[in-house]
Amino acid sequence: MHNTSKNPVERELLPTGAILEIIDPIDPNTLQHLGQGVYEAKWYDAEQGSAEIESLSKFNGRITLVSRPYHPQNLPHWIAVQFIVRPMPLTIIEGVQ
Repeated sequence: MHNTSKNPVERELLPTGAILEIIDPIDPNTLQHLGQGVYEAKWYDAEQGSAEIESLSKFNGRITLVSRPYHPQNLPHWIAVQFIVRPMPLTIIEGVQ
């Protein structure tokens, strides 16, 4: 029997544009999906990036950082972080069954 259950993050894989809308006004220079619902955001200005990562870490409960901020090996003056976006909670609408 084939197991079709999936991680909730995998079920709600969102395009990069949708992720940028969710994290707005945070504006990384690059945003890349790394697989399994993990995204990597990078900033070329480490000071600005650090401030935005701090904001991202406190962001609306849907964002979970899965790495500490780091300097990518091939971009030593940049700063990056990896994160996941939690699915939107379901909302119960009165009168709908």
